[in-house]
Amino acid sequence: MNRILNLITIFLLSAFVVLRLSLCGNIAGNGISLFINSLIVIAFSVWLMKGELRIARLGAIGYLLIAWAVIIILSILWSGYKFSAFINAFQWVTDILLFYLIFQITPSGNEKLPRIVINIFLATAVLVIFYSLYQYFWGLAELRSTIDLTNIPLELKDDFISRVNANELFGTFTYQNSFGAFLVIIIPVFLSLLIQAITKRNLLLGISYLSLTILSACVLYTTGSKGAWIASGVSIVIFGVVALWKGLNRRLRLITPLICSIVLVITAILLMNTESMQVRLGYWQGALGIIKDNFWSGVGLGNFSSHYTMYKPVWAGETIHAHNVFIEVFAELGIIGFILFSAIWLVILFKCFKALSKNLVDSKNRMLIIGFTSAIIGFLIHSLVDFNFSESGLSMSIWLIVGCAIALIYNESSKMQIQSIKINALAKWTLIICGIGVIIGLETRLIPNIMRCDELIEEGKNEISKGAIEGGSKSLWEAKMLNPYDINPYLEIAYFDHSHPFILQEPDIKEFERWQKAVYNEHLDKAIKLNQNSASLYYLKGKFLEEDLSILDTWAKDVKILGDKVWISKAQERIRMDIVESYQKAVYYYPTKPEYLYRLANALDEIGQIDTARDTYQQVLTLNRQVKLNRLKLKEVEIDYILERLKALK
Repeated sequence: MNRILNLITIFLLSAFVVLRLSLCGNIAGNGISLFINSLIVIAFSVWLMKGELRIARLGAIGYLLIAWAVIIILSILWSGYKFSAFINAFQWVTDILLFYLIFQITPSGNEKLPRIVINIFLATAVLVIFYSLYQYFWGLAELRSTIDLTNIPLELKDDFISRVNANELFGTFTYQNSFGAFLVIIIPVFLSLLIQAITKRNLLLGISYLSLTILSACVLYTTGSKGAWIASGVSIVIFGVVALWKGLNRRLRLITPLICSIVLVITAILLMNTESMQVRLGYWQGALGIIKDNFWSGVGLGNFSSHYTMYKPVWAGETIHAHNVFIEVFAELGIIGFILFSAIWLVILFKCFKALSKNLVDSKNRMLIIGFTSAIIGFLIHSLVDFNFSESGLSMSIWLIVGCAIALIYNESSKMQIQSIKINALAKWTLIICGIGVIIGLETRLIPNIMRCDELIEEGKNEISKGAIEGGSKSLWEAKMLNPYDINPYLEIAYFDHSHPFILQEPDIKEFERWQKAVYNEHLDKAIKLNQNSASLYYLKGKFLEEDLSILDTWAKDVKILGDKVWISKAQERIRMDIVESYQKAVYYYPTKPEYLYRLANALDEIGQIDTARDTYQQVLTLNRQVKLNRLKLKEVEIDYILERLKALK
């Protein structure tokens, strides 16, 4: 029975690794990502059915990871948008389970299983690298003609297009920098296996790993990711220093870290003057504003983007992530989350360097652990300028590397022996029942509903675009029923209802009221309730209301019945006030966007608040001059309109 459970666990773990690297980041929808991540939950549940746990003196690592998991799960409670928090929390928890699972399946004195996992990971990595070569020679040309930017974050779209046009590769990842970070992990591992092959005098294996190392370095160059270049260079230097450490005399041991530190500082200073670093400084300044006001608890996991706009400097760009993992963790999980996250990586590196410096690992695996350690350092350095842990393929890769490194260290060290404990029958059956319950809950209810919701949204949008209005509307309604915690179904239905007011071609007061209730009360307002800090949702509501007002303005010209005229007049007044309120909230949550302030000024002008409107128009012009990004500036026609209104309001 135990052998069967072992095989199932290894199969699920292998499937998870292959699928996670094949469908990285935002390429897969929430449902597919949850399904892939659930494979680790299932694998861990299957392993628990054995009724045996391998306990080691993990010490600080074990306690820190448990505390980190608790903070992540609890953060859902105070997150503004709980569905986003849940999706992100599930990924983090599965990464932690991946680490523990690799550690659990490593029996004392046998590193065969972690080596199997590493080999599967590296084989998949090789396929990803060769796929990127296909992109370079053929794929990007095809992509340029049929490019779909749906899954690319807003702040990255212009840069993504320019980099695709420059033949910069991204493999199976969402973005070139993420692929660069992946190669930062892979290169030191290939390098360690190359040296192992040379040591064993295995010529064929040595040539293979040499070719893969060179190929990976070339592909890394074609990503155009400067941060990844620097991080990879640092990791290789560290690899060389640690590998040669025993042969260095005392003076060189003191000088080498100093030289490396000086090089890093000089590199950081040079990077400060680059355009990409200036953009990131704007992100970080906004993130520090979030941290200042949410120091203890943070804003909740996955909720950085909806709060960032409130603190964004006027000269900075828009972003979904802070482009610095440590700052983003601080902003989302507060000081406790930041301390735990930082401590986890410090302890992991301490364990690795301690094992290497005190010869706690066997010589046959020493070079591999040096490669793992260098990969971890390179990845963390790159995480200082990007959002690596938000890319599920990247987060899986680094936690797999960490799990294998710690497993090999504890497996080989006589001072860190892994001990097995047998669980009594009651505890064993409790674990089995819990494991089956988790599997049933995930695979029969939660994940299928979310996956089907994603499918129905796409089906509905496609059907509507092809003119199948009734079928598209039905698909969107089904999506809403399957996943009432996601704002996307509500938004799509609101868009649909508002863009197809076929019932309002002639004055009909009752139909207008019913239509407004369907658009706002049942859908758009519910989306806002799910994510109350989103400035874009309030802005969307303001735009919808402006279109409603134009319908009433048209009716007012034709209506002859006195009662209808009175109703229309009151409805116009109510909607104008609602427009002002919507744009005021949009400006509150995003005070540095000229478009939002411009809309508010127009709305104030409409209701006759002349002095306030005039001051707001002046603020719009000032704000627009301070904005650096052209796509955030007002159009010339809008500026001309403001100048005309200012003359009129004098």
